[in-house]
Amino acid sequence: MFLWTIVWVSLPSTLVAQKITDYLEYRKISGVGYSWKTVNLANSYSHPVVVCALDLPSSGHHEAVVRIRNASSSSFEIKIQRPEDSDPGYTTTAECLISEEGSYRIPFKYEAHTVKSDGTNHGKSTTLHGTIPADWNANTAEDVTNDIQNSYSRPTVLGQVMSYEDNRFSAFWSFNCNDRKQPAFADTGKICVGKHIGQDVPDLPLGSFRKTETLGYIVAESGTYRLKDFTIRIARGARTVQGVGNTPPYTYTLDEHYDDAVVTQEAMRGNNGSWAVLYGSNPVSNSLRLAVDEETVKGDTTRKHTSERVAYWVFRYDPVSLADIRINEVQYRQTANGSDNDEFVEFYVRSGGNLRGYLFTDQDGSSHLYRFDSHTVSTGDYVVLHIGSGTDGVVGNVHHFYMNRSPIFNNDGDDIDLYRPVNDDVTVIDGSPRIVIPHDYVSYDSGSAIDAPSTSLGGVTVSWDDSENSRIAGASPGTSIALTPNGEDSDSSKCWELSATTDPSKKATHCSNYIPTRDSNTTSGQINSIGINNNASPNLSITKTSIVLSDPVNGTSNPKRIPGATIRYCFTIDNTGDGTAYDLNLSDPLSGSGREHLDYHRSGSVIQSISSPCDCAAITNTGGSIDADRNVTISIGDLSGSDDTAHSRACAYIETTIQ
Repeated sequence: MFLWTIVWVSLPSTLVAQKITDYLEYRKISGVGYSWKTVNLANSYSHPVVVCALDLPSSGHHEAVVRIRNASSSSFEIKIQRPEDSDPGYTTTAECLISEEGSYRIPFKYEAHTVKSDGTNHGKSTTLHGTIPADWNANTAEDVTNDIQNSYSRPTVLGQVMSYEDNRFSAFWSFNCNDRKQPAFADTGKICVGKHIGQDVPDLPLGSFRKTETLGYIVAESGTYRLKDFTIRIARGARTVQGVGNTPPYTYTLDEHYDDAVVTQEAMRGNNGSWAVLYGSNPVSNSLRLAVDEETVKGDTTRKHTSERVAYWVFRYDPVSLADIRINEVQYRQTANGSDNDEFVEFYVRSGGNLRGYLFTDQDGSSHLYRFDSHTVSTGDYVVLHIGSGTDGVVGNVHHFYMNRSPIFNNDGDDIDLYRPVNDDVTVIDGSPRIVIPHDYVSYDSGSAIDAPSTSLGGVTVSWDDSENSRIAGASPGTSIALTPNGEDSDSSKCWELSATTDPSKKATHCSNYIPTRDSNTTSGQINSIGINNNASPNLSITKTSIVLSDPVNGTSNPKRIPGATIRYCFTIDNTGDGTAYDLNLSDPLSGSGREHLDYHRSGSVIQSISSPCDCAAITNTGGSIDADRNVTISIGDLSGSDDTAHSRACAYIETTIQ
């Protein structure tokens, strides 16, 4: 989760705190000046690594670097200073990234380290002792190649002088240990980090440029990482950022809008030495506005500088309340004519919220992935992801999305996987890590294309009972498989069946609270129930009456209930629910305590409209049976719900004779 707090210190100052994981966080501190300021941390660290950047308001403001000291488990101190430890004369915003030291794969691949730097790199300088040649050599920096634990295809390096052993300024830099103009890992696969002082070489004997300082550095795999509550982009920019004395700002176009950033220069093309700064009053949005700055203590005071590369982490905080959706229906076989791609997956919304970041796949390649954008749904809605072409839209409570792809499901067996976005876990899908965890899973048949449910690096997985996968296999063209009752996820194929099937072997009869699917689609050749609630349940009631048909004395004229009389018992059975009641049977014992001695004659039933009363005197259909214990059973059949009045009332009867 993110924490947002306001901290007031000696000068008005705002601290924006974003906790990303239990070992990674971000801080944006306004009002940072020459006085030390304490920054409290959201996490507790054993060995924190802190990397910061400052926002230079304009070229009219003096050059400054961020200094850090006393980084502890719960806080660090920060200030800005000009070279030779002088006051820049203004306050500004500093943006900082803090990580526990170590190597990580969650929420993306990166690592954070510290190293002692006893050497100091610098540009060419003139001192009382004469001209000092530039030193951008690896033997003055620290070769930390062997400390790198992950492998990277597109590494990005950020860093910071993280201690304050020497009150005079120094700035972090990195390169490939061979050529100062090449960023870390380029060509050589090596990384050297160091501190530099530009041309600010003191008038002291050689070797006494600066005291030993602790450097903190973070190496990360470049990319855009979409977490549940925010987006992070990590990259090494192009070699286009020039000096404050040139014509800043220099712009990197971003892939979308961001709010905050931490930046560090990579390599050193300019011989004078420089460091990266955020530039201007609004340095982060759809683009990143930057410059590189120089010290003006000695030598060149123009602050002009050749083009450099800048590495950056940019952040956007955008929390959402996630909906809870479950796989509810799948059409994996297209219609018979094959002219259209009718494959789809329907999701049932168990609780409302936002869909952003949910990820669908059948684990058959990255082109089969679909990630939902921000979209709000309500409890009881349906979300239908069509594999084929169409235009996204909402009809009633059904939300339609389209992948605009050719068919992807294998008719002889496949799996359907749904993943939920998180901030602090990763699942490897089709060979690539994604910041999601397994949420729901369905498979059918037993083909070789079925992949087992995934497990996240944090150990999150889902269960699935595949013992009845073959029962939901072999769907005819246009036929879907559906969960019954929908939305009540049981992670079991026992609760799935072919939609609107009449084949008993394909029904989910072993599922508790079994409610068969209903067919509502009018498209020719298709049988599915998009957006129809399969939770519809019957509501049965029964009323029993009786009449005397005849007796031996009065015949049919005003007959009495006497021995030899024929009695007709009439049962009115109504289904006033919105679901069909299947395979109804009525049973009534003719014997028992307090009962007349009745001799079974015949029984029967009719099904009619619920709007008409049962006419006990007019029933003529026969049927039913009586067993040895004198229990009469009448087979009623199916009673549809009240939305179908033609088949929602049964009129049953039993005729007996009093002995």
